[in-house]
Amino acid sequence: MEGYEGLSDLLSNSIKYGLSNKRSILIWGAVYLVTMLLFFAGYIGGIFLLIMDEKSMIAWVLILISFIPVLILSVFLAGYVRRCLSGLFAGNDTVPDISDLAGMAVDGLKLSAIYIEAVVLMFIVFIPSIVFILLSYRYEEAIIGYCLLYPIELILMILVLGLNVVQWAIFADTGSLMSGLNPVKAARLIAGDLRYVAVAGIAALILYLILSVVSTVLTLLVITLLALPFAIMPFYFALIYILARFYQHAKGKLPAAG
Repeated sequence: MEGYEGLSDLLSNSIKYGLSNKRSILIWGAVYLVTMLLFFAGYIGGIFLLIMDEKSMIAWVLILISFIPVLILSVFLAGYVRRCLSGLFAGNDTVPDISDLAGMAVDGLKLSAIYIEAVVLMFIVFIPSIVFILLSYRYEEAIIGYCLLYPIELILMILVLGLNVVQWAIFADTGSLMSGLNPVKAARLIAGDLRYVAVAGIAALILYLILSVVSTVLTLLVITLLALPFAIMPFYFALIYILARFYQHAKGKLPAAG
């Protein structure tokens, strides 16, 4: 898998990578499934209690507690993303085994901090729309401003998310949280390799479309719905592969196309 990868190679190699460690797929799929079951049990239980008694404090506590497993899973999964990226940068084309949970948690918290930066930036991007929505309650003309701004803000949101994903790769490569929190570095990498941005973007879009079809089929029946977390993980790993290869190409660590 060394060297420049065109669209077909990038797509096929990403799928091979995603399926390269069945044990990790099973473990993460099981953890994902249990987490979602705990979340829905707590959340739906809390909603049910609120319906019975809208002043129930226990209901709100139950709803809040239901998010804890999701947050824990997110942190560990983020740490695993760093481990996958680091492994790919080191030449390991197999999804790594799950080990050193403490180190994974630390990396996950750092990667989460990078993601939170994107959330803050996206909130700032949407402030003008929020202002126009509030103004529209008194001035109907303000809705025009909202309609004009919203498409622009959506584009900016996509750009922020794109930068943030590349920032994950920067952190995984350098081990520096400060470098990972610097969107300018990510912007330079993207601007310097727009051709491969298109290649990686198309590959990721194709994977997303395939995943959408698989997810739709699996949600048709309750019994197959339980298999959804196990089906998601290979696609998740495949997307990590695409990110790693884009980053390596942008950094000049892969030979340019001939």
